[in-house]
Amino acid sequence: MLKQLVRTVVLTSCAAVLVACVHRPEDGVLLLKLSRCTITPFHARPGHRLTVTTDYLVRLDHAMPQTEVEESWTLRKGDAILSNIPPQKVKRSQGEWETITHIDVPRRAKPGIYVVEHKIQSGTQVDSAKSAFIVIAR
Repeated sequence: MLKQLVRTVVLTSCAAVLVACVHRPEDGVLLLKLSRCTITPFHARPGHRLTVTTDYLVRLDHAMPQTEVEESWTLRKGDAILSNIPPQKVKRSQGEWETITHIDVPRRAKPGIYVVEHKIQSGTQVDSAKSAFIVIAR
């Protein structure tokens, strides 16, 4: 009886995992994954411009030649949101992509660690990651 119960639990758990991983055809995207997120320079002064690079992978259903991906970035200091860069909507085919945008360090930024959240979304798939930089005194 115990052996049967354990087998049922394992099968049920596996079934739940399989259901969670099933591709929904209306999404069209099989995989949307950030691979690298960077900010240069790592040290910046208030008012300076940073280069934000976001690399990601798009895998599509064979019947779908491209998909719309929304790319966005949020600048934070601790829990506070300092700015949102307007999202870009771009058409992407299958492959690896790199997006470069720029963020200006706020002129009144105090020295410390700041974070940029990189986010990509297509249909119901979303991936995000964070990268950091340091603001130094003028």
